[in-house]
Amino acid sequence: MPRKAIKFIEKKYHSNQHLVNAFRKYIPIPDDIFPLQWRSDYVSAGSLNLGQKDGGVDAVDKENLDSFHRKLEEAKCGIYVAPSNILNAGLGTYVGVSMPGKFPLGAKMPVFPVVDKVSAGRWDADDYTWDAGGYDAEYETDSSGSSSVLVVNEGCMANFHPGLVNFQTGTLSYTPLLDRRKDPGAGAFSDYVDFSFESMHEVKAGEEVFISYGETWFTERNYLGIIPLSADYAEANEIASSLASFQQNEDGVTLSDKSLSDLLNVVKNKALQKEETRKVFTSITSADDIRNVVSNNGTAETTATVKSQEWLEKYGYCIDHIDSKRSTIEQAGQGAFARRYLPKDQIIIPAPLLNTWGRAEFDLREYNMAGNINKKQLIYNYQFAHPESSILFFPTNSAVLINHNSERMFNGSPPNAELRWSTSSKKSLYFLQRHLEDLKEEHYATMVLDIVATRDIQPNEEIFIDYGKDWEDAWNKHVLNFRSPCDDNHDCFRSSKIVASMNDDKFNDRYHSWSDDHFTVCHKTSMQMDDDSLIFLMPKDSDKTMYEHYGNTFTNFRHVEFDDEGFDLAFVASNWGPCKILRGDESDGIFDVVYFTIETAADVNKKGSNTLRRTRTLPASHIWFRNKPYRSDMHWEYAFRHEIKIPDSIFPSHW
Repeated sequence: MPRKAIKFIEKKYHSNQHLVNAFRKYIPIPDDIFPLQWRSDYVSAGSLNLGQKDGGVDAVDKENLDSFHRKLEEAKCGIYVAPSNILNAGLGTYVGVSMPGKFPLGAKMPVFPVVDKVSAGRWDADDYTWDAGGYDAEYETDSSGSSSVLVVNEGCMANFHPGLVNFQTGTLSYTPLLDRRKDPGAGAFSDYVDFSFESMHEVKAGEEVFISYGETWFTERNYLGIIPLSADYAEANEIASSLASFQQNEDGVTLSDKSLSDLLNVVKNKALQKEETRKVFTSITSADDIRNVVSNNGTAETTATVKSQEWLEKYGYCIDHIDSKRSTIEQAGQGAFARRYLPKDQIIIPAPLLNTWGRAEFDLREYNMAGNINKKQLIYNYQFAHPESSILFFPTNSAVLINHNSERMFNGSPPNAELRWSTSSKKSLYFLQRHLEDLKEEHYATMVLDIVATRDIQPNEEIFIDYGKDWEDAWNKHVLNFRSPCDDNHDCFRSSKIVASMNDDKFNDRYHSWSDDHFTVCHKTSMQMDDDSLIFLMPKDSDKTMYEHYGNTFTNFRHVEFDDEGFDLAFVASNWGPCKILRGDESDGIFDVVYFTIETAADVNKKGSNTLRRTRTLPASHIWFRNKPYRSDMHWEYAFRHEIKIPDSIFPSHW
């Protein structure tokens, strides 16, 4: 073949005209010669930005925070529970006051770890538990155990609409208030505190709160049928934007309503490939519907209406009369405080209740019951029950903050609130007349207890109920019998409070070596992932000739060996992975560390070895001292455990 018959050409889309950064801009006609009547006639699909939200005011600013707090305290109610916009979803959560972006929703609450729960069938709270790793509680167990968390308020009560998520997981603080070396109340309440969901953008009063459960929540539940996910709503918004761009605004029409409706139906019936996207368009059938999508700023937005204050008050109830602060009761942890004035007989908060059948449901699984570990779940302390009945109830909202007080207590006083069964919940009224066997068929928060003011309660006053004489006697006995497990040796072990305090002095090398009680974790986003970071550990008795052609291979690297416990903990890791400190440089605020990984032989092309990843410049903010599995105060063998009694006067005799 002659040379001139051969030609080298660029591959498709590889010529310079396709460069990502190649300059693109039309040539504008000057304003002074472009007719006014020709302007504003073109609506491009991209210019509509359907589904985009206004970020609003950044609530991180202290002035804005303080202003909103005052606005919230002056409001009649900041958060309502009322029928959801989602069909067949039951109740939903609504904001009663417009919120800026990045602002916490409601009281900052504790979350409640659930560890190694006995599996004796379906637990009604299963659908309300969250992955422990998302709340930094995964290391309450080791790789042989299981852990999750219960997140009250929106974590139990808000719905998930994949196209309308407006609140996300906020920050959480691990703050042990008590020290089990000297405090009898240590381990009796959660140390995972100050959590709330946070607004992703400005949210207007009357909007429903939607959080994400993770989209696999829908894909794993085939019985729910076809559920459009976020990508489907995004695709639907692009299509709706394109269709809307065929019409002018009020100055004239390029495409008639009938033609646009016909085009819409062609797109729906012929062009859409995904059933989920077609479902988004089920109720969008005309040009008017397209205009409605545009005016509401998205396809998902047309499925949820903003409710009026009158509607919320008529069909809903308030759940934000309570704020969270350190209790005035010694050893009690967090408490419930009135956000605003509450007159006598005011319902402070209605508490929907999750059912649990039998106290054995709160036992830890049998294989972890050996050793100095408490045999009852921490959440047992938050159960409302009657000693002559097998049913226990867990409040799904801020009612869990309300502490005990009574005149029977030393320096005690009468409580300012009491329990009453809800008279507005028709299901509660129905099942109060039925046998407990009928209630077993209900697997969601069916029964509702109202917490009612027994006298006028002033703003910022702590709210109390009476947990019952049995609870009080058990607590007094617990306090009387309490003995420090350390005697005179206050360094006998490291309690949750002591380990947490280490994080205020991270460069103190006395803390760097793991102990029986604590270890170190490092944020996985900072793990160095190149080949130079790899360190291979082989068993002591392995044939070293197998590894001669590999670099960085050891039987012991800086006191880390093949069978180090860190490799087991790596299987538990979520955002934070187990790591060991090799060196700290306080002047630069960095650490030299090795991460334990679960990388397999295929991952690193190295058989028969465990793998470390070395990171030499880890920021101090990305390292955390914490208790080893089963060593935090909530697992203390002698931590107080007792249910809260529902008074005889309101507990049905046939239950």
